[in-house]
Amino acid sequence: MHGVRMTFFIRSTFLLMTAQSVFMLSGYVLNVFLARYFNPEIYGVYGVVMAVLVWVELCVINGVPTAMQKFLSESSAEASTLICLGRRMQLGYVLIVFALFVALVPMISIWLQEPTFQKLLWIAASDIVLYGLYWFYLGVHNGLHRFQSQALLVVCYGISKVVSSIGLVLTGAGIVGAVVGNFLGSAIGLIVGMRMLKRTCFPASTTTEPSDYSRITKFAGPIILYTLSINAILCIDLLFVRHFQPPAAAGHYTAAATVARVPYFLFLGLASTVLPVLSRMLAQESMEASRRFLRQTMRLLLVLLLPVLVLVIANATSIVEFLYSATYAQATPILRILIVGIAVYTLLMVLTTIISADGHPNLAFQISLLSAVADVILCFILVPKAGTQGAAIATIVASTFGVLLAGTHVLMRFGPILPWATLMRTTIAGIVIVPFSLLWPSTGWMLLVEITLLLGFYLFLLYILGELKGADKVLI
Repeated sequence: MHGVRMTFFIRSTFLLMTAQSVFMLSGYVLNVFLARYFNPEIYGVYGVVMAVLVWVELCVINGVPTAMQKFLSESSAEASTLICLGRRMQLGYVLIVFALFVALVPMISIWLQEPTFQKLLWIAASDIVLYGLYWFYLGVHNGLHRFQSQALLVVCYGISKVVSSIGLVLTGAGIVGAVVGNFLGSAIGLIVGMRMLKRTCFPASTTTEPSDYSRITKFAGPIILYTLSINAILCIDLLFVRHFQPPAAAGHYTAAATVARVPYFLFLGLASTVLPVLSRMLAQESMEASRRFLRQTMRLLLVLLLPVLVLVIANATSIVEFLYSATYAQATPILRILIVGIAVYTLLMVLTTIISADGHPNLAFQISLLSAVADVILCFILVPKAGTQGAAIATIVASTFGVLLAGTHVLMRFGPILPWATLMRTTIAGIVIVPFSLLWPSTGWMLLVEITLLLGFYLFLLYILGELKGADKVLI
């Protein structure tokens, strides 16, 4: 039984990671287009507006939707009741967040030291409602373990967003067009999610009990706070760069951050499957089965994360010039530092997801809050002195602090889950491909050839070292 569920987890994880890769690619197409279409200063405006919007939207995408992932996984018998209740709660909540954000926009514009941000943020605010409802349906499909539907939703949203945004910009709408295209993508994703759920038949809905409200609220509240704090680490650095550095610096930092977030977007699919699968395993199976599952999760993380980290650091200059042109050359040193910070942050995200799935969202929030506070303090100190690179260093230190706290709790709760043999093998393979990458400096489209071949070489080395023997040893 364990083998069947593990196989299902593997397939689901790769399916969602593939969908997340398509979403990530569409995001890069959009950002590269905007960076080349506008100058660094105007592109920086777009980056800051989206950073503020994304952070606010975290309030609405990880509360009730995450509760749906957990509770629908634990008991599908009451799915109809939970979905109807969750939909009402989510709609009311997103409208409240929308109203509060609109009221606070003038104050945010003052902090950013640019009056034009006010208009753009008000236009962007519409996405809060649409994106929040879109994420509700993502959470429902995830909680029902309909990972194929969830993957389709992610792909539809990503492609719709990039097509709408680029199309409006090319018609002459400028940055406003890019912002409008963002919520058009959410609207299309929402419509697709609603239509796919209508095809599902559930048992007749029972009367909603007060305990249902309480159960969702008690879980969703800490999750919202957790999400705001952990994702603040992704936004704080750029906002401080905008406040303390020249306007063009925000454009360079946005360009570097867009590339550096490859691990984060890639492993969102992993985190999306860990929460519902681990929740069900803890509710129905032994601790030993959960421990084995977590070891395989960490093994997958190590195997896929390390080559991304190595290849981006070694080819940072070529990557920036290929994507953004030499105009964004100042993003290169930022990228080399920030990719390390995002890799550590990705590990923090997975560890805190494990803690939440284990029924401790309050602890996950406390750990992420301490990390976010550390990031704010470090940005206040480092950004005025060290500029954009100081902001990237702050991300590394704050994320490492959080990993130490979360890792200690997971170790005490589940025992050792880090596969040291896999860590050793991936490290060896990563070290071996570094000189090949440095001795083979590529530019333009040849850069893609180099990275593809080195990734293949990395996997071959893992096979030689015994990590991939049996084709699926890394996962089973």
